[in-house]
Amino acid sequence: MTENKKRNLYYYLFDWANSPFSTIVITFVFSSYFTNTIAQNKIIGTSLWGWSIALSGIVIALLCPYLGYMADKNKSLSRKFLILSTLTVVICSFSLWFAEENINIFLFLGIIIIANIFFEIGQTFYNSQLINFRGRKKYGEFSGKAWAFGYLGGIFCLIIILILFLIPDFSIFKLDQEDYENIRICGPLVGLWFLIFSFPFLLNCKNDKSSSNRSYLFSSFLKNLKILSKDRNKLTFLNF
Repeated sequence: MTENKKRNLYYYLFDWANSPFSTIVITFVFSSYFTNTIAQNKIIGTSLWGWSIALSGIVIALLCPYLGYMADKNKSLSRKFLILSTLTVVICSFSLWFAEENINIFLFLGIIIIANIFFEIGQTFYNSQLINFRGRKKYGEFSGKAWAFGYLGGIFCLIIILILFLIPDFSIFKLDQEDYENIRICGPLVGLWFLIFSFPFLLNCKNDKSSSNRSYLFSSFLKNLKILSKDRNKLTFLNF
C-alpha cells in the first residue's frame, strides 16, 4: 500500500471510529434507555433528552465557527484538540456503564451534553485535516468516502451490539438484563471502538509547528464575521 493510500485509510478510520457514538449513544440505544428507563416517564424523558441535545447544539453553534477558523489558521492546535475531544468522548462513553436505573437524571444528561459537544468539536478539527490526508484525491471524492466509512462503522457496530447484547434473551457474557447491564455495556464498547480505530489517524495527524497569535486570530475572526454579515449571498448559503 502506498503512503497516500495509507493516509487515506487513516482518515477514513477516524470516521469509522466516531460514528458509533452518534448512532448508538445519541440516536438509538441510550436515548431509548433514558426515555424508557431512567426518566420518570416517556413524555418527560423525551422532552429532557430533546432539550439536552438542543443545549449541546447551542454550545456547538457558538464555539465551532471560531474553532473551525482556528483549526484552519493554527494547525499546531488541531492534533491537541483532536486528542482532547477524542479522549473526552471515550471517557464519557465508558462512564455510561455506571448509568444505572436510579442514576441522577441531570448527571446522566450532563455526561451526554459534554460528550456531544466534544464529539462535534472533534469533527471540526477532523474536517480541517482533510487537506493533509487526501493525497491526490479530489476533495468531494475523498470526503464522500470518509462519510461512507462513517456510516458503515456506525451500522456495523450497531449490528454487533444488537446480535451480542440487545436481541438475545440471555446474554452469552452473563450480563444481568434486569439491571440493564446488556444496555449499559454499549457505552464502554462505543468508547473502546472509538479509541482503537481513531489511533492510526491521531498518530499520523499533522502537527504543524507554525502557529498564529491567538489574540490576532480572534480579532481576525470577528473582522471576518463583520464582512460576512454584509454579504447576502453567503448569508443565504449558510441559512440553507
